[in-house]
Amino acid sequence: MNLKPNRNGVFLLLVGLLVLLAPPAVSPVEPPLQSRRGSMSDDKILFPDFVTDIDGRMIDVGALAGNHNLVVVTLKAPWCSVCQRQLVRIRERLPELESCGVTFLVLAPGTPEELNSIRERTGFRFPFVADNELAIARSLGIALTKSEILPCMLQILPDRRIGWRQLGRSGIYFGDQELTSYFDCSRV
Repeated sequence: MNLKPNRNGVFLLLVGLLVLLAPPAVSPVEPPLQSRRGSMSDDKILFPDFVTDIDGRMIDVGALAGNHNLVVVTLKAPWCSVCQRQLVRIRERLPELESCGVTFLVLAPGTPEELNSIRERTGFRFPFVADNELAIARSLGIALTKSEILPCMLQILPDRRIGWRQLGRSGIYFGDQELTSYFDCSRV
């Protein structure tokens, strides 16, 4: 019996060890996310009936979702420049997105003044909802810390359940491609 390792055997052994020791691969589109109530696809997780935007307007979420393809865009925090770039990227695609009935709400921690500054800076004309206590984010299972929300986009269905979702954002990955693909806006 030859116990002397050859190059192929050592290589295969190393690859096997890496596979066993590596963390599971996670897609940037839908990383696993658990909330207090279960998985994000749990039918019991509902967006609130009504929210108040930073201008003091009450928004009937179910009615808005019944008339449009409602997408909530979350901002991690008011200082998140990547999140603000996401709003600009979406704004640049608005003609395409609006042609297939997509409308938006922005959910973010921060004061109305901070969020209004972001709205003005980005030119994103949709309602901004301040979630300072992260009550909405916690109920959806997307609160990262005591003051940060997971950057994501969530489709809100007319019954206020979460439909399509794109979780995560970075300086090289925004998810807006998935947004237009999901709603198939390029064909309109």
